[in-house]
Amino acid sequence: MHIIKFCFRYIKRDMTRFVFYMSSIVISAGMYILIAFFTGQFIDRLIHAQTSDFLFMFSVVFILMNLTKILLGYINSIVYAKFYYDQTYLMSRDIIRHIHRVPILQLEKMDSAYLKQRISQDNGTIINFTINTVTGITTNVITFFVSLAIMFVISWQISLILSSFGIIYALLFIAFKSPLYNKGFDLKEEQGFYFSKMYEQLNYARFVKIHSVGKIFKKRLHDAYEAYRIVMLRYTRVSTLFSSLDTLILTFISVFLFVIFGVNIVNGNVTVGDFVIFTALSTRMVSSLSYFFKFGETYQDALISYNRVDTILKWKEEDTENNVEAPEIEDIKLTDIIFSFGEKRIINNLTLNFQKGNSYAIVGENGKGKSTLINILMGVYPVNTGSVTYDGNSITSLDMEAIRNLHIGVVEQEPILLNDTIYHNIYLGHGDDIPDAILNYVLEILDFKAFIHKQEKGIQTVISEKSTNVSGGEKQKIALARLFLKDPDVMILDEPTSALDERTTMNILEHLNKIKKDKIIIIVSHTPSVIERCDVVIKL
Repeated sequence: MHIIKFCFRYIKRDMTRFVFYMSSIVISAGMYILIAFFTGQFIDRLIHAQTSDFLFMFSVVFILMNLTKILLGYINSIVYAKFYYDQTYLMSRDIIRHIHRVPILQLEKMDSAYLKQRISQDNGTIINFTINTVTGITTNVITFFVSLAIMFVISWQISLILSSFGIIYALLFIAFKSPLYNKGFDLKEEQGFYFSKMYEQLNYARFVKIHSVGKIFKKRLHDAYEAYRIVMLRYTRVSTLFSSLDTLILTFISVFLFVIFGVNIVNGNVTVGDFVIFTALSTRMVSSLSYFFKFGETYQDALISYNRVDTILKWKEEDTENNVEAPEIEDIKLTDIIFSFGEKRIINNLTLNFQKGNSYAIVGENGKGKSTLINILMGVYPVNTGSVTYDGNSITSLDMEAIRNLHIGVVEQEPILLNDTIYHNIYLGHGDDIPDAILNYVLEILDFKAFIHKQEKGIQTVISEKSTNVSGGEKQKIALARLFLKDPDVMILDEPTSALDERTTMNILEHLNKIKKDKIIIIVSHTPSVIERCDVVIKL
């Protein structure tokens, strides 16, 4: 089974805990059978007893067995919770790592909220199914055959008739297999879309307020809910009908047992204790049988989740397996570059050469492809035709992920800040060996020390989720500090001074001029004072 095979790569990392949990579950199932048998023996002894001397001993044993069962139940719950959450986290982490390696153009087509919902919900479903399947099949097989064996000893005729109900269960499962899967798949898809629209309501709260478009967003949410509601009701009808028929079959079994055992007890063929044991074990046996046929329903649900996760994992990653890292970058060349978004051509037959020791200004009207050019330079966007080379090596032969990490630094037009401290936003994993003196120097260049000192927690101040506690200029200063402290071979700045005052802008340009002999500096800007200070101006 593909689902279990997929999950076992995670389960085997903590096999000791899993084996312990499975063993504990099997013992718990055995305790149920033992308690049922013990109870039947107690009732027969009680009916024929002449004294009550045995009651104390029976009571002590009964209490001990149930305390053991309760203790095992508690341990099982704790072990399961730890195991389930650990494995779900590991799976989510691996899928997110995979997504980070997928070409950005493919990710930009996806609804991030919908994708998040798929990952978080589907992973839990898959792991839960695998754990419960391995333990459930083991315990229910043991329970079924042990119960059946004891029941055959009590009355093989009744046991044989009871076994025939399995055929009815099989027919029921076959009839509902396809509808459960199809309706369940539709439900998960619409549920993901609905939650993405719910996330949209929160993510665009400021937009809604500024533009007074609450009615439009209300309708968008309502339409998504209506579509989800229709599919949800369709699935509920099918799954409820399946469960109801299952309950009906169990009712017939209970009536059958009451009637047939009532007649046999009256005729003296079986004892009341036998009836208690048989009823308890038959209920357990039917429950095990029901598990295997309801397994079809849970399997369909898990299969939907697995297929959705598998679809994500089949997204092709950027090929870096055999690629090499560049020790440093002396020049970047773009030759006959053509790039299009769908039918719209953004860049047409562009050839450029960027050399170390120079600063370059990229200028042009909005929509001319300045940001697209930056993404092509960094190897984030693949070109339709043409080539991009670093020191004569095509970026298709280079490990661009490693190069971006070590040799390229970027200041985005709209800097992205994490919901973390200013310190972590500046260093971003590159600060373990950077002296404080260098940090202070960079903060002075950016005129950012005063802002940090005003904060109660200084550089450890936490930036809010949407950076609402910092201004646009402060966001740019954090992004610039991040770039200067990283000190990469290639510095790319997209409108880096649009929210800064003239004095800070001049400080930044002077610093860039000082360090450019060892850098390739590329600046996208509309600001004349910035453009004038660059060695080469590229107009798109």
